[in-house]
Amino acid sequence: MVVKTIYPGATAQEVEDQVTDRLEKKLQELPSLDYLRSYSKAGESVIFINAREDISPQEIQLLWYSARKKTADIKLSLPPGIIGPFFNDEFGDTYSLLYAFSGEGFDYAELKDIVDAARQRLLRVKDVEKVDLIGAQEEKIFIEFNDKHLATLGLDAVAVAQVLQSQNSLMPAGTVLTGLQDVPIRLTGAFKSVAEIADMPIRINGRTFKTRDIATIRRGYQDPVQFKMRFNGKEVIGLGITMNKRGNILNLGEALQEEMTAIEQTLPIGVDVEKVADQAQVVNTAIGEFLRTFFEALVAVLLASFISLGLRTGSVVALTVPLVLAATLLVMLLVGMEVHRISLGALILALGLLVDDAMIAIK
Repeated sequence: MVVKTIYPGATAQEVEDQVTDRLEKKLQELPSLDYLRSYSKAGESVIFINAREDISPQEIQLLWYSARKKTADIKLSLPPGIIGPFFNDEFGDTYSLLYAFSGEGFDYAELKDIVDAARQRLLRVKDVEKVDLIGAQEEKIFIEFNDKHLATLGLDAVAVAQVLQSQNSLMPAGTVLTGLQDVPIRLTGAFKSVAEIADMPIRINGRTFKTRDIATIRRGYQDPVQFKMRFNGKEVIGLGITMNKRGNILNLGEALQEEMTAIEQTLPIGVDVEKVADQAQVVNTAIGEFLRTFFEALVAVLLASFISLGLRTGSVVALTVPLVLAATLLVMLLVGMEVHRISLGALILALGLLVDDAMIAIK
């Protein structure tokens, strides 16, 4: 789990002393805790909670709950003005499939709307648990003041910002109570475009100005950029798909391929979709390798057994491989162990040992 806390305006040392150190001392009381790792920088504290490797999945969930509870207990003792703490206990999720959307001539905002529409369709596919947008940039409105110009006019940038903020704030205006229904009163005046911000009159110190007269207003994206995704040298927006625990990756891969084919037919000209990662294909390849190795081992055992031991004795060795594997798969089914890349790799390694044991038993 990651615990992140924002402390605007604080130095790295202040964050360390007043936020990170206090949280760490409280989190050290957690049961099943292995160790904590943290870093502090100006305005931000991040703590990584690492659990012991021998605890069960049920205990992991209890540990994360205890971390939230203990953090809530100490939150009132943290400095005023902090934002958070925020928790992330889903960073261990693995994307089953990952797509990259790029659009020539489309900016991030336009491409994000297209990718978000595709996300809504993919969420309806069976066995899809969640779909995340990766690398999308948040739009911002930047109002940049010229200090020299403000000083000439005798204005304060903070006072101008407060006027703009009060104009765009949402406040309850009351409700009209009638005999039939209650009608809420809604105020107008919220900003809807950059032009409205630029043309807004600002009255300060008995004088009225338009925002465009004292500042430059522009639409842009979050700066500095926190995270961007690139694929094949292009800036893209990724779509990461996570399968639920009850799903079958091979069936999910086929369903997503069918849905993505339908989505690509509705995309605007210039928008391309490329597959970055496909766990369904990886698992299918692993299963193919296992089956090929299994039949190669079976044929090799049959030939070696029949040639060296004869038909009757060789049949005992040859039947050992499929019988033991069938029993192994049955036990895995009974105990709830899934067939995945790790278990398939273990079965491939066990084939050689199985043949050797059968030969030794015959001798």
